[in-house]
Amino acid sequence: MKKRMHQIELFIKYPVDVQMEWMSSLVRDAADTEYGRKFGFSGITNYRQFSEQIPLSDYESLKPWIE
Repeated sequence: MKKRMHQIELFIKYPVDVQMEWMSSLVRDAADTEYGRKFGFSGITNYRQFSEQIPLSDYESLKPWIE
């Protein structure tokens, strides 16, 4: 529980940093997927690049990638 409380405190103190770190982790994890290769996840280092390179998508447009 102490570890979780520490995480919550970090989320409260540094919300932008935590969100950026989480986004970077997700992008790194997805870089070697077919979708990640198509949209150049390996070259994304910040939110601006992410928002410029990755199209807004709904479930229907992502469905082929999921199947």
